[in-house]
Amino acid sequence: MSLIKANSCNFKPIAPMNINVSAKRWLRLLCRSAILLRSGFKTPSCVPPPADPRTQPEVLKPLLMVNDMHHNFPDGLQLRNSKPTDHARSINVLKDWWDGRDLTWMLPKLFLNHFTNTSFVIEKDGELIAFLIGFLSPAKPKEGYIHFAGVHPDYRGVGKGKLLYQRFFEICKENQRDTIRACTSPVNKGSIEFHKMIGFAITKGNAEVDGYQVTLDYNKPGDPKVLFEIRI
Repeated sequence: MSLIKANSCNFKPIAPMNINVSAKRWLRLLCRSAILLRSGFKTPSCVPPPADPRTQPEVLKPLLMVNDMHHNFPDGLQLRNSKPTDHARSINVLKDWWDGRDLTWMLPKLFLNHFTNTSFVIEKDGELIAFLIGFLSPAKPKEGYIHFAGVHPDYRGVGKGKLLYQRFFEICKENQRDTIRACTSPVNKGSIEFHKMIGFAITKGNAEVDGYQVTLDYNKPGDPKVLFEIRI
C-alpha cells in the first residue's frame, strides 16, 4: 500500500508503511484524517491563486470615441470630432479671432493628425464657429491637456466654449483622467476670465504679469503663459 504526499504538485508515492504499526497509531491517523476532511481541508493545488486586483496595473477603458457623432442644437450648430482637413480652416481664422496676433506656429497639423478623437469643432452651415484641440497625456496617465481652443467673436458668451470643454471633460472621465490643464497668454484677459468662470484655478508660476501668475518661457523664450488646472 502506498500513501500520497499532499504537499507537492507532483504527487509521488512513498515507501509502504511498516505493517507492524500498532492499531492505536492507525486509529489516530484515521481520526486526524476525518477531522481534516470535516474542516474543509484540501490538498494544495498546482493552479496559482487568482491575482490580487489591488496589485495589478490599471487597465484603462477603451478611449471614448465620438467620431461621426453629430450633436444638433436649436440654432443649427453642429458639434463633431475634428479632422485633419480642418487644419487649414482653423489656422485661417486665428488672426481674426485673436485680435491680429499670429499664433499659427502654435497649431501644427500634427495635432489634427493624431488627436482627432479628443478634438472637436462646432460648425454652422459649414462655417467654423469654434474648435478645441486637446489630448490625453501619454506621460501623465491621470491628466488631459487642452492645447488650443477658440470661438468665433460673434458667438462668444453664449456657451459654445463651455460646451467644447464639457465634451473634452467627458472624454477624460471615461479614461480615468481627473486633472485637466490648459494655458493662455497673460494678454488674453477674456481667456483668463473664461477659465476662471468654468472652474479652473491659476497655478503658481515663477513671475507675475498684469497681476497674474505666469510661467516664463513656457513654449519658447519670451513666451509667458498663465497656467490653469481643474480637477473633475
